Amino acid sequence: MLDSTANVVGFRVLGRHGELGVVVEPNDVPDASSALVVRGGVSSALLYVVPARRIEAVRPDRRTIVLDVDFHDFVPSLRADGIVELRLSGD
Repeated sequence: MLDSTANVVGFRVLGRHGELGVVVEPNDVPDASSALVVRGGVSSALLYVVPARRIEAVRPDRRTIVLDVDFHDFVPSLRADGIVELRLSGD
């Protein structure tokens, strides 16, 4: 669904029930090679790590990515730098 060379930084990310945030460079997440890193939602302190297999659609004309996830699917973990990293439960 997502070409590994595609540049989707800045694309809005929508979950099943609304916007999760915006795709950012994965620099802050060392093990995110096959995942989208999404910052935002209700706070810029949130950093979602979403496996690429959860992508349902990429809409370049709208600069939007649709995922088969929602906020309640994630488990939070507080990092030393104050960022809340959210990963899917069971992944």
